[in-house]
Amino acid sequence: MKKLLLAVIAALAGLTLMAMPASAQVDFFIDAEVPAANGATFAVSQVTPGPPEVFTPVNTFNLDFQTLTLDTVNGIFIPSFFWVVDVGSNGAGFPDVQFAYTDTANPNGGLNNGTGLGGRGTIAYAEVVTNTNGTQTVNLIRGESLDDANTSGGIDETDYANGFLRFSVGIATGDPSLSEGSATPFTAADQPGTYSGTLTVTATFD
Repeated sequence: MKKLLLAVIAALAGLTLMAMPASAQVDFFIDAEVPAANGATFAVSQVTPGPPEVFTPVNTFNLDFQTLTLDTVNGIFIPSFFWVVDVGSNGAGFPDVQFAYTDTANPNGGLNNGTGLGGRGTIAYAEVVTNTNGTQTVNLIRGESLDDANTSGGIDETDYANGFLRFSVGIATGDPSLSEGSATPFTAADQPGTYSGTLTVTATFD
């Protein structure tokens, strides 16, 4: 009886194995949607010159240089820090970015006549590339006075295609090794008081 039972089981197992296909193929369809960017983000940091430079993130769009200090060696007024703004996006895609500056207070005289912050302030644009080891390489695109930003044409997305856009705002030092365009430093020939203005940044997505 046991031999008959084993024979039946073996026969059924053989039939089962013969019924299985030699191979099986199943297609799994996979997709994921990456949303397109429709807005820009701006991360602001106050930077203390180095080495090393110290970045302090802040939650403000008020780029206040506070009271400038007289550099008695060079006879110019300079701040103890400068400002950096990293431009990002809320989705896939990079924006073209335009810049415009206007004086709002100029103790030296008329607004937007080149003697206010428009002629004394600087703006520099750079492509920041993150390397595989986590370090960053900063590639200067150009630098200019705040006034020059009104006519220089802004920054195209292709100018920073390998990383992200960073722009820095400072006060002119007259250092020829820096890219400051037509900006000139504050000196004792300038009038005392608070100089101010508005930098308008417009990001456009194709």
